[in-house]
Parts: sequence; C-alpha cells; structure tokens
Amino acid sequence: MKVLVVLLALSGSLYCAVAFAQAPKPTTTEQIIVNTQNAFRRAKTPAEREGIKLWCTDSIVALSKPEQIRLKKQALQIMETNNLNEANNLLKQANSLQDLAETLAVTVCRPQ
Repeated sequence: MKVLVVLLALSGSLYCAVAFAQAPKPTTTEQIIVNTQNAFRRAKTPAEREGIKLWCTDSIVALSKPEQIRLKKQALQIMETNNLNEANNLLKQANSLQDLAETLAVTVCRPQ
C-alpha cells in the first residue's frame, strides 16, 4: 500500500513538472512567485503542491546560476595568477549567492 501511495505522489509530481516544463520560463523572481502562488491556488493534491514547490525552488536557484558560474570562472582565472585571497573571496561570493537563492526559495516556494 505504501508503495502505491509513493507511486501516486511521484506521478502527481511528474505531471506537475511536465505541465510547468511546457510553460514559458519565467525570467524574474517576481514572475516565479506569481506563477507559483497561482499554481498553489489551483492545486488539488499534495503531490501537485510538492511538484509546484520543486519547480519554484529549481526556478529560483536557476536564476542565480549564471552569476555563480561567472564568479567561479573568474576565481579560477585569478587562481592561475596566484592571487589566492581574491579568488577565495570570489568563491565565497558564489557560495553566498547560492545560499541566498536557496533561502529565498524556502521562503517563497510555499502556499501563502
């Protein structure tokens, strides 16, 4: 019985993920929040709500990825010049950016 419940939850999450994947990709945090809250209002099952939460979290974290990658590439270039303190600071910035995105996702990716 537990396996069936898990499979049903996964299929609901997969259905939500597919529906969101077909939707246009939001380009701002505000768009993600609006889309998420609208989807939560329409969600009928816990599996749908979980799928929405996962989509929202992934979308918010994905918005900061290009900047994180840029900072890490720059840190690698600076490491090659043996300026390890500056490279370390850039890596800390990239990690902080990731932490901030994850914290934001926890805050906004839930029903209001």
